[in-house]
Amino acid sequence: MRLTHIKLSGFKSFVETIDIAIPSNLVGIVGPNGCGKSNIIDAVRWVLGESKASELRGESMQDVIFNGSTNRKPAGRCSVELVFDNSEGRLQGQWSSYTEISIKRVLTREGSSSYYINNQSVRRKDVYDVFLGTGLGSRGYAIIGQGMINRIIEAKPEEMRVYLEEVAGVSRYKERRRETENRLSDTQENLQRVNDIESELDKQIEKLNVQSEEASKYNTLVSEAQKMEHVFWYLKEASALKDQISIKEKLASNTTELEKLIAELKTAELEVENKRQAYQSVSDSMRDAQAGFYETNNSVTKLESESKHLSDAKTRLNEQNKQLSEKLLQWNDQIRFLDEELSKNDVDIASKKNFLNDLKTQEIELSKGLPELESIAHQSSRQKDERRSEIGKLEQAIALLRQKVQDYERNKSRLSSKMESLNKEKSSIDIPKTDGTEMLVKQMTSLTDKQAVLEEEFFKIEESLGVTSKALNKAREIADEDLKNYSQSNAKLTALQNLQNEIQSKGALEAWLKKHDLSSSKRLWQQVHIEPGWEVALESVLRERLMGVEIQNVLDIKEFLSSKPPARFSFFKKITQFIEPQSSDFNSLFSKLKVHDQDLKNSLHKWLGGIFVLENLEGLDAKIQTLKAGECFVSKEGHIIDETGVLLYAPENEQAGILARQQEIENLEKLTKAQKLQSNESNEKLNNLISESNRLQQQLETSRVNLSNITKQIHNLEIEQNRQKSKLEQALVLSERLDKDLAETKTQLNEVEKAIVGFEEDLHTEEANLKVYKDKFRELQNESAQKYDNYNALLNKVQSIRADIREAKLLFESLGSRKSELERNKGIATKQIETLTLEQERLNNDLLGFDEAACNTALQEALNLREAKSQALNDIKISLDNVAFELKKIDENRLTISHNIDPLRDAITKLQLDEQAARIQAEQYSEKLDEAQISRAHIKDELVELPSEWSKVTWLQSQIANRHRQVEAMGAVNLAALEELEQANERKLFLVKQIDDLEEAIATLEDAIYKIDKETSELLSNTFNEANKHFADMFPKLFGGGEAKLRLIGDEILSSGVEVMAHPPGKRNTSIHLLSGGEKALTAIALVFALFKLNPAPFCLLDEVDAPLDDANTERYAKLVSEMSKDIQFIFISHNKIAMQMAHQLIGVTQQEQGVSRIVAVDIESAVKLVDS
Repeated sequence: MRLTHIKLSGFKSFVETIDIAIPSNLVGIVGPNGCGKSNIIDAVRWVLGESKASELRGESMQDVIFNGSTNRKPAGRCSVELVFDNSEGRLQGQWSSYTEISIKRVLTREGSSSYYINNQSVRRKDVYDVFLGTGLGSRGYAIIGQGMINRIIEAKPEEMRVYLEEVAGVSRYKERRRETENRLSDTQENLQRVNDIESELDKQIEKLNVQSEEASKYNTLVSEAQKMEHVFWYLKEASALKDQISIKEKLASNTTELEKLIAELKTAELEVENKRQAYQSVSDSMRDAQAGFYETNNSVTKLESESKHLSDAKTRLNEQNKQLSEKLLQWNDQIRFLDEELSKNDVDIASKKNFLNDLKTQEIELSKGLPELESIAHQSSRQKDERRSEIGKLEQAIALLRQKVQDYERNKSRLSSKMESLNKEKSSIDIPKTDGTEMLVKQMTSLTDKQAVLEEEFFKIEESLGVTSKALNKAREIADEDLKNYSQSNAKLTALQNLQNEIQSKGALEAWLKKHDLSSSKRLWQQVHIEPGWEVALESVLRERLMGVEIQNVLDIKEFLSSKPPARFSFFKKITQFIEPQSSDFNSLFSKLKVHDQDLKNSLHKWLGGIFVLENLEGLDAKIQTLKAGECFVSKEGHIIDETGVLLYAPENEQAGILARQQEIENLEKLTKAQKLQSNESNEKLNNLISESNRLQQQLETSRVNLSNITKQIHNLEIEQNRQKSKLEQALVLSERLDKDLAETKTQLNEVEKAIVGFEEDLHTEEANLKVYKDKFRELQNESAQKYDNYNALLNKVQSIRADIREAKLLFESLGSRKSELERNKGIATKQIETLTLEQERLNNDLLGFDEAACNTALQEALNLREAKSQALNDIKISLDNVAFELKKIDENRLTISHNIDPLRDAITKLQLDEQAARIQAEQYSEKLDEAQISRAHIKDELVELPSEWSKVTWLQSQIANRHRQVEAMGAVNLAALEELEQANERKLFLVKQIDDLEEAIATLEDAIYKIDKETSELLSNTFNEANKHFADMFPKLFGGGEAKLRLIGDEILSSGVEVMAHPPGKRNTSIHLLSGGEKALTAIALVFALFKLNPAPFCLLDEVDAPLDDANTERYAKLVSEMSKDIQFIFISHNKIAMQMAHQLIGVTQQEQGVSRIVAVDIESAVKLVDS
């Protein structure tokens, strides 16, 4: 099976639909960094079921969908499809018959992920199963991404075993074992649950036994309570009806008295209303007088307030005028003070201006000499810095030489210590003897012979058990099938018998027969048998005669004539005289009958002698012409045909088909007997096979234990043998390595001693040069310091003068600012004086406008008017009091009448409520009696016979409450306890059978796990040996020498880790981690190719695995890939020109549009031919 096409759409940078053809076994993918080459590897890994986003270089699975670019919108879905050529039929399973296999995965933004195989929707597990054991799984070795080559070689021993299992195809076995363990776990859980259910069921049965007794007692108490309640309801209903009549009489008397008082109340209310109107008229006049008085009083209050306000305002204005005069004097004093300050400030400004001009002149004259002194000082400083730099270089060179001397001294000491250590280590090597190994070989030979004998015995028992198991399964299927057939036939027989009995026993005719003691008489249909298929025809001809009852004499029916049956019915009498059959060309319906009673046969012959059966309609016209008078044909469907016409048959009642049912019942009775015998025989055979199977399983288990013990002994001996062999090899290798290391260390020590001598000579020369340079530097340093002192003295004097200039400028600017501030304050004072003058003029005008005399005159007039209106208001109040007294007297009389009405009305209301309560009580008890369908006459009659206490309501109440208390004391009672008890017993029988089945299933599953472990162990051991051999062959081809191997870590191969040991040419490293990056990469490539040799995957993807290799190693790598491409399809990504040259086809990946990858394919062989031509 080989990969032919990779189709991508919307996956990462491949936004457009792209079909990448893979025409050969060696295809290279090239392109610049970041163009999307590795996205093709991710696409293949993703479509094969990868579910970890980190393995696809993303944070979530949604990251594989194209997320948009500068010019393109994000995609809503992505899909990847792999197309395989399966013409050789290497693929196993349900898809093996297809010559082309398509694996497709689709993912949408909504998170919907779908898998397809040949456009059929499948599960992820189905895709996983297709490539199980091929190296293409999520932990497979066929897809090597960036950085994965190092992860393989640096993997932990447990992780390395996963690759070995994938090569061995153990993943299929592990999947089977996992599924079997899951089923075993589920079965054990089910068994535990069933045991728990059985335990709970036993408790439930025990509880139901107690509950059934309580239910019986409960029903007795409830029945007695119900009877007493019925009597109680009857007595309460009668009592309520009697109370209702008495209350109605009292209610009529009180109603008459109430109507009389209501008439008197209406007369009193009319008088009260007239007097209220008079009171209202006087009250309105008083309100008008009050309004006038209040209005006049408000005017007086207002005028008094205005008079007081004028007096207060005049006092306040005089006070304000005095304050304004004082403020004017203060502002005039302020203006005089500001004029004096302005004069002083002008004098200070002129003085400071002259001082500033003098300072500027001094600063200009001194600054002229600064540039020359500065240039001289800088020139001297540069010469000093150049000399300091030369001294620094010399000191650095000397320090470097001293460091080298120290380093080489330390290296010399280290090499000396190393030689001493190597000599000690060599002298301590203990090369083991071979005597122990020979003894182990003899022991292993002996145990292997015993193992072969035990294995032969085990396989024979296992084979016998397999044959017995097959026979047992077949016998169980036969027994189940026989029991099923018997159960179905028996159920059908029971149903037909019940139907037949039900049809006979129901209906009005059956009651009529019972009345005349005829229901137990044998019917005609029970005494005849007809050939199958003609039952309907016989029913159509005989009709009600089939249900007929035999009588001895026709005159015996006289007693039935007075009581007519509710439906058609017949009696028949047997004929003792033999009737000779008449010859005919047709078969009569009578010939289809089987009757043992000759007399009954004569009667049937008389009825059926002229009725012939019609098998088909061929020649019907000719047949009808030959019929004699009274003869006819009848079909299987019951249709009767004669020369006059056709009488179509249809069932008239539920008894139709009774003959067919009886016929079927008799056939089923025979069948069930035979099936029951067959079922018993099958069960007996099944039990014999179960016993034989149990015996063989016990033998097999004993043999398995013996075989396991001896296998463990052999395995322990193998481990010891390998340990001794490994110890010997390690001792020899270590001795050789130590000799070589001693020679190399001695050579290095000589080289180091020579280098130390040369470095010490150079050090003396450089130290002498350094002393000369330092003396010259000190002279330059003193000269430069003097020149800088001269320059700094002049510079300090200039800077002092400049500081005085800045201070004078600040003071000059401060005086100018003060002048501006004084002028601004003078302006403010002038404006304040103007404002205060205007305000004083306004106050004087307001004082002249006040008129107190006019205000006092208006106030006196208002006081006189208020006095007159107050007197008029008092007169109206006296009249209103007189009218109110008369109204109160009349209203008291009305209230007296009203008070007499209320008690009477309350009494009537109470009587109405009592009557309603009596009526409701009577209705309630009446409804209860009606709902219970209790006859009052029946209770009345019972009360005559019952004890006198039953007529007492209180006694009944106490007895009913007593019964209810007893029921409540019993608590919750399970009334369905008997039915539940029966169901629980049936369920327990079912659970016992289920427990037996589950225990048998557990034993079967445990045996299956043992077989899987054994097969897996053998397969993995063989695979390890083969993989080790291929790895040892592949490693020297890539390295040009050296050796490598795989080593198991652990005693049990199923759980042991796998460690990689690799020694490139000339190296004796103790760990794979000591190798360089390139060496690790080559070792990992050798291991992967060794695995491919053992179990070639459909294809191999290599993503820049040659990146850490130099040209020489890349050439060996390319050569090996080219050789292996004869049998394996390689698709590789590379930036190396040497690797590109080995490809038959090159696929270029470009990003002319930013963020969007496109494909360009080139066939190298075709291109070469084109160039040559």
